[in-house]
Amino acid sequence: MLLFPPFLLMRRCRVTAPRPKNTGTITLIEINWGNPMTFVLSPEGGKQKFTTIEQAAYWLRNKWPVADQCRDSAIDQIDAAMSCLVSVCAARTAFISAAESAGFTPDRTVTGDFELA
Repeated sequence: MLLFPPFLLMRRCRVTAPRPKNTGTITLIEINWGNPMTFVLSPEGGKQKFTTIEQAAYWLRNKWPVADQCRDSAIDQIDAAMSCLVSVCAARTAFISAAESAGFTPDRTVTGDFELA
């Protein structure tokens, strides 16, 4: 026994949900990177403090002095952490390895730096 006539089963219907008003703003979530990490970049003593995962990703892509496997791995890990696929701890560890591979040395004089999340 059919509950509906066959012509109703073949019919397409379009359901439209109300769309949110476009205000021109984008809501972003912030992923906790943990404590900032400071590296000594040169023998002259230039330092860089990395406070966010976005800053680390920007440096790896745009300002990194060497393009090697450690850098590529760190980029992959940071991208995965930003997509909540791996832990931030894994991304921080990969970033520290890339920094050491690039010749940066950790500035451990800053209290709290380099604790893994």
